[in-house]
Amino acid sequence: MNNGYMVRIALLGTVPSPGHVQKVVHFIHELAKRETQISLASGLRAALCTEGKGIEAITVFEDRVPEETDCVVCFGGDGTLLRSVHRMPSLSIPILAINSGHLGFLTDIDCEEALHYIERLFEENPCVEERSLLEVTDGASFFTTALNEIAILKRETASMISIETYIDGHYLADYAADGLVIATPSGSTAYSLSLGGPITYPSCPVILLTPIAPHSLNMRPLAVPDNISIELKVKSRSSTYMVAADGEASVFPTETSLVIRKHNDTLKLIRLSSRSFSETIRNKLLWGKNLR
Repeated sequence: MNNGYMVRIALLGTVPSPGHVQKVVHFIHELAKRETQISLASGLRAALCTEGKGIEAITVFEDRVPEETDCVVCFGGDGTLLRSVHRMPSLSIPILAINSGHLGFLTDIDCEEALHYIERLFEENPCVEERSLLEVTDGASFFTTALNEIAILKRETASMISIETYIDGHYLADYAADGLVIATPSGSTAYSLSLGGPITYPSCPVILLTPIAPHSLNMRPLAVPDNISIELKVKSRSSTYMVAADGEASVFPTETSLVIRKHNDTLKLIRLSSRSFSETIRNKLLWGKNLR
């Protein structure tokens, strides 16, 4: 992106809270002052029109981000960003995530800070951080990707499931547990972290396997190289189990095996500030802070 041509920017996200609406509207007006062509997701535009003049004149799109887009700006929290990835026509389009929610690791810059650095968005080579994704398939009709994690979950509350796990074709273990979370480095601060998994820097080339309430004390979180494939075979008293890819759930019969591996493409996150991951975990998690 540079100032030599009109930058086509698509805006999407969740409806901001009352305290954030005017900040989002102000940011959009600042974008419009530049040589830009803006399109706005219909749901977001409807929410902003009641508070911001001029918003109703912006081009609207319904579901998928327009093909001819140079940059996506997503307003919301980490969950909004995860859902927005599936609305993009291509992962080659960089995305700026602006936090108008609460705690955010992927969306770690708010509207006010983004306004302070807005000119960096129009530099010839803005700072882009690549984040790895996972893909999961049943080898037939099912295929999806995840930025944070793929969770294998039981569908009954009264019994565990057993997840027979292979790494590059080599047997690893049977996870007798409520489930198993397969996470990217980005997802290490999400579901996996709540289960006792390690925090991983986004650039680490690993995949995390974190069991959910394992039956055995010697089933601990495990980091494996991200160039391997993980095959899972689920056994359950129920005839089905559930797979949640970044929270989007699908149900499978227990005889269905799954293969999970690193996706070929990466998500391109635009970084306007120079905040490091170390600073992010200090601020978000009070990392190392003496709370005594």
